Amino acid sequence: MAKRPTARARASRAVSATSTTPALANLKSEYLLSQQSNSRLTKKSKRDLKHDALLARVREGSGISKSGRSRGNGISKARRPNKKLKTDLDDMKSALEDVEIGTPSSKAEKGGKMVMKSLQHRPGSMKRKKVLEEREMERFKRNLAELAKAETQQAVAVGGGDGAVGSAGQEHIQQRWKALRQFIVGTMVKDKAFVGT
Repeated sequence: MAKRPTARARASRAVSATSTTPALANLKSEYLLSQQSNSRLTKKSKRDLKHDALLARVREGSGISKSGRSRGNGISKARRPNKKLKTDLDDMKSALEDVEIGTPSSKAEKGGKMVMKSLQHRPGSMKRKKVLEEREMERFKRNLAELAKAETQQAVAVGGGDGAVGSAGQEHIQQRWKALRQFIVGTMVKDKAFVGT
């Protein structure tokens, strides 16, 4: 069985068989005239001429014009109209009103809670955040209760006499701060390495 000729061999045979002139035979007359008038061509102009020759051959072969695509007989193909909207503005407006009616518009209707959803992408992160918030709220409530208890005890102790009002006020403030520090230290979560400090 004989070997099939390659595409390159077939193309070179076809070019050599048809004409010995280069591809300039397919150029339009305006390109030939411009080449004959300019005896000295620059590299850029030669490149442009080759490109224009290629475009001319493609246009002649496929029936493509610069103004748009056309068929071989020169009749341009009618374009399909753009897809129209299946609704009009009134329908869209009424749908928007329905959506606005269905959703609560203010925080008061939602119960005044601010819901943060920035951590929602990781599974379990919202649950961990909720647990952390509950722990902090509980700790804060205990701190407030401790402060209130210290204030009432101090008020009962100070209320007994009139003599040392100025020093009793300073002592009262110092005791409140001391109680707050002790309570915070007692409720803080500590790492095992720092328990003794």
